[in-house]
Amino acid sequence: MSSQVAGFVAEGFEKIQKSFEEIISQAPDSGAAVSIWHKGKNVVNLWGGLADKESKAAWNEDTKVVVFSSTKGLMSLALAQLFQAGKFSYDDLVIKYWPEYKGAGKEKTTIGQLVSHQAGVPFFAGDIHPDQVINWDYMISKIEQEAPVWEPGSAYAYHAITHGWLTGEIIRRVSGMSPGQYLAKEISSLLYADTWLGLPLELESEVAPSYAHADLASFFIDLNNQNTDAGNFLIRSLTLGEAFPMNLVASGQGFNSRAVHAAEIPGAGGISTAHGISKIWSSVVHETDGVRLLSDETVEHVRKVQSEGKPFTDLEPPYSKFGMGFQLDSAARGYLTQSSFGHDGAGGQCAFADPEHKIGFAFVTTEMRGGEVEDDRATRLIGDLRSILQS
Repeated sequence: MSSQVAGFVAEGFEKIQKSFEEIISQAPDSGAAVSIWHKGKNVVNLWGGLADKESKAAWNEDTKVVVFSSTKGLMSLALAQLFQAGKFSYDDLVIKYWPEYKGAGKEKTTIGQLVSHQAGVPFFAGDIHPDQVINWDYMISKIEQEAPVWEPGSAYAYHAITHGWLTGEIIRRVSGMSPGQYLAKEISSLLYADTWLGLPLELESEVAPSYAHADLASFFIDLNNQNTDAGNFLIRSLTLGEAFPMNLVASGQGFNSRAVHAAEIPGAGGISTAHGISKIWSSVVHETDGVRLLSDETVEHVRKVQSEGKPFTDLEPPYSKFGMGFQLDSAARGYLTQSSFGHDGAGGQCAFADPEHKIGFAFVTTEMRGGEVEDDRATRLIGDLRSILQS
């Protein structure tokens, strides 16, 4: 184990350690962690680098990060549990549980359409501000009043932030708990997983601030300057106008702010250790510490493709693929096998389950990459895992 990396790997998984050590050494200002469970046993748990590039504080086993859109996977899991318990059907109309959603031509939207990015409300006509985005009731009222950009169910496009309030309010209406409360009670606490939506104040000091790599920052600046319909759609979906910076983070702002950490923003605001979120995904496909969150039948059902191909926006391929809120293996986000499902997150976060090999996987990092330069960190580790399992 190098001086920059700590943790352990089980026998046979050493290749992942070598790659992870290289990932850490190549980005001296950042930190990261990777955790993998195989058939209910933790076989990789590594962390390294810096939790804070300003203070030079080292990453440790309890270091947490905002996992951005990997939160969508957790919210989709919560809904899948409620579906499994017979609390709703994905074919049900949203208004059966959320009558106020009927406004502005959305009354025929099904829950299946809502969770698979077909709802048509990826952003708002007006700007949302930082003090509004942390106010649950305000954001739900905005969603209720918003007219869809397209007829719900007729097309799809990624709902980068709004997806969280759409799924989160269904969770709240069906379970009687806020999505953060549901995550804590019905998922995280069962597994002693250090995974939160709405972080307690006493844990704030354990959160590593995220920052955008220069290439990612330049990508958004160039995209904004180009002023194209597709680019503006993406930027508005991410920022909601004024709620978040284009990079999603800045010093003490956006998803680095205490106010956002404390709020429940289910589209991107989850906070976790790699070990915590990977354990959750392990328990989705294999009993882990006595817990199995979804049955094989439910896993099969929620993995069925709902949205794929060219989206509503005029984006170039590769395109993503979605099941019932879950991100599926695709050219845009390659996972372990074609049966894998979960969700990645802005800048490099990646968390998923694989039912074929009974895997729970998570990679989290502070250094957000992307844009024109491909971020291959999680993909490289997944490739190593694939070669190990196939050997």
